[in-house]
Amino acid sequence: MKLRLLLILAILSIPALTRAQEDEPTAVARTTMKKVFTYAKRLGLKSEGLSAEIYSQFGFRTTRRSRYARYLPQFFRFEQGTNEYYGETHLNLSIDPHAGSDIHEYGSYSTHPNADKLRLRTAQNFAPSLYEGKLFFDRLLSPLNSRNRRYYRYYCQDGVKVDSTGEARQRIKIVPRFYNTQLVTGYVDVDTLSGAVRFYSFSFYYEMTRFRISGYPGREGLASLYPERFNIATRSSVLGNSFNASFIGHADYSFAVPKDSIPPLPRRKRFDLTEQYLQRIDTTKAVHTQEYFDSVRHYPLPRDAQEAYKIARQREDSLAKAEPVEREKSGMEEAFDFLFGRHRWDVGNSGRLKLPAIITPEMFSWSKRKGFVIQTRMRLDLDLSKSSRLSIVPKASYSFGQHEFYWRLPVRFSFAPRREMMLSFETGNGNHIYSGIQAEEVRRQMQGSDNFSELDRLLNSYDFNFYRDFYMRLDYSVKPLTGLKFEAGLRYHRRSLIGWGEEAASHGMKRHAETLAPRLHAEWTPCLYYYRDTSGRRVPLYSHWPTLRLDYERGFSTGSLETSYERIEFDAAYVIQLYALRSIYLRGGGGFYTRRGAGYFLDFDYFCDENLPEGWQDAMSGRFYALGNRWYNESRYYARFSATYESPMLLFSRLKWLARVVQRERIYANIVSLNSLNPYAELGYGISTHVLDVSGFLGIAPGKDLTLGAHIIMHF
Repeated sequence: MKLRLLLILAILSIPALTRAQEDEPTAVARTTMKKVFTYAKRLGLKSEGLSAEIYSQFGFRTTRRSRYARYLPQFFRFEQGTNEYYGETHLNLSIDPHAGSDIHEYGSYSTHPNADKLRLRTAQNFAPSLYEGKLFFDRLLSPLNSRNRRYYRYYCQDGVKVDSTGEARQRIKIVPRFYNTQLVTGYVDVDTLSGAVRFYSFSFYYEMTRFRISGYPGREGLASLYPERFNIATRSSVLGNSFNASFIGHADYSFAVPKDSIPPLPRRKRFDLTEQYLQRIDTTKAVHTQEYFDSVRHYPLPRDAQEAYKIARQREDSLAKAEPVEREKSGMEEAFDFLFGRHRWDVGNSGRLKLPAIITPEMFSWSKRKGFVIQTRMRLDLDLSKSSRLSIVPKASYSFGQHEFYWRLPVRFSFAPRREMMLSFETGNGNHIYSGIQAEEVRRQMQGSDNFSELDRLLNSYDFNFYRDFYMRLDYSVKPLTGLKFEAGLRYHRRSLIGWGEEAASHGMKRHAETLAPRLHAEWTPCLYYYRDTSGRRVPLYSHWPTLRLDYERGFSTGSLETSYERIEFDAAYVIQLYALRSIYLRGGGGFYTRRGAGYFLDFDYFCDENLPEGWQDAMSGRFYALGNRWYNESRYYARFSATYESPMLLFSRLKWLARVVQRERIYANIVSLNSLNPYAELGYGISTHVLDVSGFLGIAPGKDLTLGAHIIMHF
């Protein structure tokens, strides 16, 4: 009996022993990673930015099977067939915790004539911040930071090994807990005594490209936080067109002194990042010859690169002797350049004209209510003097669902850059609108009903007399302090009744309604970081505080201007940047009419059916997609609140085959209170990809009625 009992206990203990054996490497990895997580803090290694002098060699192999590959978004343009290229670069990379990264190129050479875009884009990956929360300034959660350990699993790989210096090293394998383009996989070799990483190798997928980065950090001090020698390999393939590149390089670092050890800046200079931000990429003084690199080369050129250099030198010598002959493009290539390429021309010595492509994805959007919308714009900038500029940015769109054409012509003259004074004029057409008298009449019909379906049916069935809107705006603005803006101007509207006739006249409807109204506007963003451009104008960057706006507008009656009103609106927008590349967008505000004369129009600025949105960021600021457009002009007041949560790793971005496509996911919550609709809410979910953003909305209204809305916008 005892023997049988011992046998049973032995059998039952086998899984426990197995788990203990399996957990031992994990426990060792956990202990080792604790030293890694605390390495910088234990040794007091902290800086407020760095400057790195970097030398690198690179080579890339391209395969292009289709001439149309050059029009693929975010894809390096290369020649037909399979080709190999080599080159070198010598640059300075500066990283500031507030202003991002700067690149100053000393010299570059490549056997490919147009490798600048590749070099400078990859240069930002030369110096990852291994122990910080993000490996790079704007992406990738580092597995060597303790705040990110919930996203990774760590395992011991092989036993402890002693290197040639007598240092004991442990290799730790790193595996993300779920697949996402903000996470990496790979391994690190760790000094078991100090916790310093002596070698790293990470791979990740980002913007349609597979990356593998590896390197050896410095041996001691602040240099041990960054790679001293590095390797980068990239691979991308789209529609049978492939691009493979590799970089090897060496970096020498210098570090900024922490702020707590130097006197604080004066308050007025605290938010000025001009010195750190003025020149983002400087290639003006770069030398582009092979001879330059004979004195700065850290590694000998591979044999293939030496042969390619010889061939390139012979080709350069022959081209220098011969007259340059430009290759003529085929008719198909010229057509594609015209339709899909952006165009830019210099106007005189101080002007620039930018025209969009005839056909680009960024021009198209779709929503359930408006159908397909095509939008385009152009831009003309004229530098009239060192301190004054004239900008003209015409915009136009057509809604196929509404059968409406919208246009806008803003003209801005900026001067006195230190105070950012601006005189602006804009003309265009707005949405079709009905008068406030009709709004009051239909509002009386809706009294007593609290069911959204019934309210919406009454509103849509009412036979409104819509007006076309033509407007002009004249404004003068000044920014006396950073983040503070005052604006004063005039608003003119001429609204013309659609379908004017004797019947409309018999009901007392005006054929035209004109309005002239002075307007005052104030805007304040506290603690706004900025930099000054070459003219001295402050260019805003970001703030950790909300932006507050207040508007006052009053129309008056005199002569043909028979529409008087008074309107007040206020608005607040706040962007909260959370850890792990997440964000919360908050917006709230309201508006009301304190005076309503005969024939007035309910037309708010911050609560309206936008016909020419600025872009997808504007869509996150509290727009309603399931709400009918007639509701925007029904109420004499409104109060609304909106919130959007954005994250790169919510639901679909965790799935392996979707994570490469889905860059961001968003959750929306919008609520508004109107006179006859109190309250109305929309909940939504959206995803952002490389070429389009898709979102769906569920409207929740009184009476437990539900409505659906959707929105799609295409972009580069």
